[in-house]
Amino acid sequence: MAGFTGNDLNVFLVRLRFVFFADDTGAWEKGLFSEFLETRRAEDGSDLGPLIERAFRVLDTAAVEGEACCQEDHRPRDERASSLGSRAAAVSQIRTSCSPAGCPASLASAAAPGSRVRVQGVISMLYQDLQGKTAVITGAGHAQGQGAASARMLASLGMRVLVTDRHADLAAECAEGIVSAGGVASSMRVDVRDEAQVSAMVAHAVSTYGRLDVLHSQAADLEILADPGDPDITQVTVEMWREQFETIALGAFLTCKHAIPAMVENGGGSIICTTSISSLMGEPNLTVYGSAKAAVNQLVRSVSAQWGKRGIRCNAIAPGLILSAPGLAIGPDLIDQYARHCSTGEAGTPEDVAHLVAYLASSASKYMSGQVVQLDGGFTSHSPMLAEQQSTGLIVGV
Repeated sequence: MAGFTGNDLNVFLVRLRFVFFADDTGAWEKGLFSEFLETRRAEDGSDLGPLIERAFRVLDTAAVEGEACCQEDHRPRDERASSLGSRAAAVSQIRTSCSPAGCPASLASAAAPGSRVRVQGVISMLYQDLQGKTAVITGAGHAQGQGAASARMLASLGMRVLVTDRHADLAAECAEGIVSAGGVASSMRVDVRDEAQVSAMVAHAVSTYGRLDVLHSQAADLEILADPGDPDITQVTVEMWREQFETIALGAFLTCKHAIPAMVENGGGSIICTTSISSLMGEPNLTVYGSAKAAVNQLVRSVSAQWGKRGIRCNAIAPGLILSAPGLAIGPDLIDQYARHCSTGEAGTPEDVAHLVAYLASSASKYMSGQVVQLDGGFTSHSPMLAEQQSTGLIVGV
């Protein structure tokens, strides 16, 4: 499978989950899977047959060991057995239609309708401890945003998700999309600057789902960065400073403050805050944004230090340029400039963030707390001169 990378494998497994376990409402996910297969075949002719066969073997084992796979599924035993039987039939049907040389496009439509199972394929085995647990995500309303991508990811792994945003209609749209794909989600309007609303958010999650296990605190008003903007420090007004700090820093503080007691009731939980590489370096603008995000970095370390012994892990994700709506709005020239300075040669996607959120939410990261993880394609990992040195050949010592 020349050219087939570990990242491709992760993407493949997520797509595989949708094919096997999405019911007849999962056309969107099935289409993504089909598109992925065709893209890989067109780019380098990757032979996916052996990988698919390996996934089949894992899924067959999961179908046999039904009790272990459904440990968080509280449906009656006979109903669970029926679903497992439907899943086994779907696997058999897909294997029949799949040749060793690769997977035809018909694979995308081979899943048996109605085969809705809480354990959702190979990818869920990596994060099976998330099944049946509850996550609250702030600032998750925009469909193409990082929060919405994380909500979809956690729901696909069996979590019950409360999607919140200060725009109630956007939060509801995100939650409805998750439900239509077979997940469990609800929505709520929350302005993270208002402590009463944040307290009500946590109470609602606990009363609706019985517990709170994961908080993904990532609300930020990125529209401010375009209008009125975030200029150099001599041009910043007190109003600009307060508005950004209230949404980013105060919002993170309030969500942590109210989520921690609810998590402790369950024996612990994971808090994931979104910051930015702008919190780690100086820039010609983003004075207030970077300062507010830096405050959240310190909040993360404080929460980890103060509550770690009570089972609370707290980490931050510091993304570089992510091609959500605000990232795309900067235009192709700036996107290309950023990519040129990345070790990976490209900007990130909301799904890149979502994968890291899933890892930090799960027990796979149980030994990780108080960290600020830079998810930036290597942008901050090297000398600022690297891109020019590579293009010109003017390198010190060579």
